[in-house]
Amino acid sequence: MIVHAALDMFEVAMRKTKEQHLGVIDRYGEWMVSGFVATSGERFLLLHDVRSEEAIKQFFTEVHELFLRHT
Repeated sequence: MIVHAALDMFEVAMRKTKEQHLGVIDRYGEWMVSGFVATSGERFLLLHDVRSEEAIKQFFTEVHELFLRHT
């Protein structure tokens, strides 16, 4: 439910930058939602409670590479 609620914030973050990795786009208490836009326009969202931007960016990059290989 937290991730679903962050979809509106995802749209706002997409308009502000041309980067694929959007960073933390929403917060709910101790939880954060980070976003990533694939080159083909698919959206990836991650719910987490750890503030490690570099590790999350690496995770999204690996997920994106796997997504591209399987599509």
